[in-house]
Amino acid sequence: MILVTGAAGKTGRAIIRAFVVKGEAVRALVYRSEQTRTVEALGAQQVVVGDMRLQATMDRVAEGVRAIYHICPNVSPDEVAIGRVAIAAARSAGVEHLVYHSVLHPQVEAMPHHWQKLRVEEQLF
Repeated sequence: MILVTGAAGKTGRAIIRAFVVKGEAVRALVYRSEQTRTVEALGAQQVVVGDMRLQATMDRVAEGVRAIYHICPNVSPDEVAIGRVAIAAARSAGVEHLVYHSVLHPQVEAMPHHWQKLRVEEQLF
């Protein structure tokens, strides 16, 4: 099973569709309960409502998955902290693969959301 965080957003929905077409089982993490039906309709086998900023939430959804496709909410001021939580959950659960959805040229400091993504990439290194 593959966990997709930020699953109800535009990118998350596209990722779920791509995994389902490939025959992958998907666990989707959404922030609001009203988003559940959207990702279920795309083929997510499991949907969890929770806050990816919380270590307990991420630990729970990472348990038993072989991979995580992590999408942080767009332009989130908490990107670095959220990344730290996702990485810790993946390590704790023994996840084989963690894909971090970043940006091209994250080193552009003038774009704070890019700069934060670079900080998360550094944690992955």
